[in-house]
This record gives sequence, C-alpha cells and structure tokens, in this order.
Amino acid sequence: MSSVSIELPKTLVKLVEELIKEYPKLGYNNVQDFIQEAIRNHIIDIRKYLRKDVKFPEKSRLWLRWMR
Repeated sequence: MSSVSIELPKTLVKLVEELIKEYPKLGYNNVQDFIQEAIRNHIIDIRKYLRKDVKFPEKSRLWLRWMR
C-alpha cells in the first residue's frame, strides 16, 4: 500500500472523530479508515456519472472541474 500525507482542517478531522466515536457500529476504527472509504465512494460516484453521461449538478465540484 502506498502512503500519502494530506492536511485537513482541524474542524473536519474533529467532525469525523466525533462521528466515529458516536456511531461505532459504522465500523470505522479511525479517521484514516473513514477517509479511505470516502475517497473510494467518491471515485465510484464519478465513474457512474461518466458511464451514464449524466450531467453534473450545476455548481458542484464535479461540474466546476469538468467545465475547466
């Protein structure tokens, strides 16, 4: 497995930590697990949009990036 370092706003990390603590049944052991799944899910969503040739919601991050 490769390793990458990223910086996240403290408030975002705190929100994820609170979610993990409040809902242990979600199955996340730590912030890293949560972020890995979030990235995987985002990639899946992008691939669905591209395969179906669905228009991105206006002003979404996908839409803004696609329009560049």
